[in-house]
Amino acid sequence: MSRRSLICCAVISGVIAAQSHGQVRYSATDLGTLQGGTANSWGWDLNECGQVIGYGDAPNNRSLHAFLWSEGEMTDLKTLGGTYSWAYGINNRTQITGYSIVDSVTIRGFFWEDGTMEDIGWLPGSRGTFSRGNAINQGGLIVGVCHGTGDGWIVPYAGFIYDDGAWTEIPTFGGDESQAYGINNAGIAVGWARFAEPEPTAPRAFAYANGQLIDIGTFGGTLSKAASINNLNQVVGVATDGIGSDRAFVWEAGVLTDIGDLGGGVSAANDINDRGQIVGYSDSAEGIKTGFLWQDGVMWDVNDLVEPGSNVVFHGARAINELGQIACSGTFEDGTKHAYLLSPVDMMTLDRPAPGQSGVVNTFTVNNAAPDERVLFAYGMEPGSTGVPGSCDLHVSIAGPNLVGSAVADASGLARLDVLVPNAASGRTLFFQAVQRKACTGSNLVRFTFP
Repeated sequence: MSRRSLICCAVISGVIAAQSHGQVRYSATDLGTLQGGTANSWGWDLNECGQVIGYGDAPNNRSLHAFLWSEGEMTDLKTLGGTYSWAYGINNRTQITGYSIVDSVTIRGFFWEDGTMEDIGWLPGSRGTFSRGNAINQGGLIVGVCHGTGDGWIVPYAGFIYDDGAWTEIPTFGGDESQAYGINNAGIAVGWARFAEPEPTAPRAFAYANGQLIDIGTFGGTLSKAASINNLNQVVGVATDGIGSDRAFVWEAGVLTDIGDLGGGVSAANDINDRGQIVGYSDSAEGIKTGFLWQDGVMWDVNDLVEPGSNVVFHGARAINELGQIACSGTFEDGTKHAYLLSPVDMMTLDRPAPGQSGVVNTFTVNNAAPDERVLFAYGMEPGSTGVPGSCDLHVSIAGPNLVGSAVADASGLARLDVLVPNAASGRTLFFQAVQRKACTGSNLVRFTFP
């Protein structure tokens, strides 16, 4: 099916946008566990569809298994043959990476897609038995860490970029170790590496592109680690200051900036989206570790942003998508932990097409749109990040988006569009999104395969 076959070929002129500045209120969704009861789960990453991955107590109650949470259902991703697995990264194609125990001596990174977990192996020539996938971009590139290829007594760790069987080893600053934790859609990887010294040196954050390793630096201390990079090449992580305190940072164009803390003097950043929103954790003035959301120069305690009624405490925030949704874990009074999805209460949402069949009219429904304003419905064949010119900082999570049609939201923010989906759509996976040009806002991304 061509990209022009659904209604028309007009390229949409506005999609995901910057939300209004200031404090954002969040609703909290408990994602549950793989076995129910008093079991635990931990949320680690999410995509633009609002799918969350992580790991939790396995159904056998004796190990941990990686999971995928999507539309209210938590799926056990199983293992590569051993008893444990962990999921750390997901993209908009629902491709997942992490690592799994294979046998009593082997731990391997994996690539998971459509129900199949694939062993990615490790660097050619590696002397070890370990690899781990930490992040995956929209093109399917995986970064992580594995046993390296050195010839010393101790097997070193090496950061890597994995591209469908092809491996790139990330160098060090002259030392014996590198590890990669984030990658953007341009293939720029971030993480940390060591310098050459008689004794192992503290990790130093890096950005790696086109074979060049860039030293991100510190705030006068000895340590820094990069955790994530967005598509504007802004990097976040943690760096120590002159007295050895951990400080959350954002690095851009060679400038390292301390983004502050929640009163306790300690903070670390875990993720950043293309709108510049940052999540991580910080000590409060009372010395309690708590999750934070940083935007427009202000750091908020996520516990203060969640609507009243939640009976959990969020001690950290792991990841944030372009809509501002946050993947994290909440701790109950008895110490039990559950994975959570935090969503802005004013977020515009797009439902899956109904009835979801090709050859018939399907209805696309949007909720929480700006009342009495036009909603544009877009689709594409591939996920991506398309910048849009205009007065707002707009990006679409679809590559080459096409306009399906439009509808005006009613007074309650409801908008519906009826579209005849051709028979040629059968078996195709498409990506849908809704936007409001005047309100400068967009919906979640919907990935749907027509049967």
